[in-house]
Amino acid sequence: DIDKLCDDCIDLLTTIDAINTNLMEWYLQWDERAKKAVEELKVLVRHAAATVRRLGMSVTPKWTLQEDHCVSNHVRLIKGRYGGAIWLDESYVEVEHKKAKVLDRRVQGVLSFQDK
Repeated sequence: DIDKLCDDCIDLLTTIDAINTNLMEWYLQWDERAKKAVEELKVLVRHAAATVRRLGMSVTPKWTLQEDHCVSNHVRLIKGRYGGAIWLDESYVEVEHKKAKVLDRRVQGVLSFQDK
């Protein structure tokens, strides 16, 4: 249904905007305000990822990284007094993707051994 698809796309874009707005907030202390924002961020990230899957869009490493590590890294950077995930850039995504590929190659040998 085209109307449902359009609604899902609008919902996804609105959610991504809310995630970005939340991440751009500058937190210098791990206080109640930051904790509340992180809980809201977890909900937004899960919702966006679910919408992407429902739309049948490709789940790229960037989406997976957002879903799996964005919030924990945001918290780590706030606690370290770096302000939050605003400090994470494209190179961070690439490094994490390469680490995952290395781990996949290591596990692949074990899995292929089980097949024999």
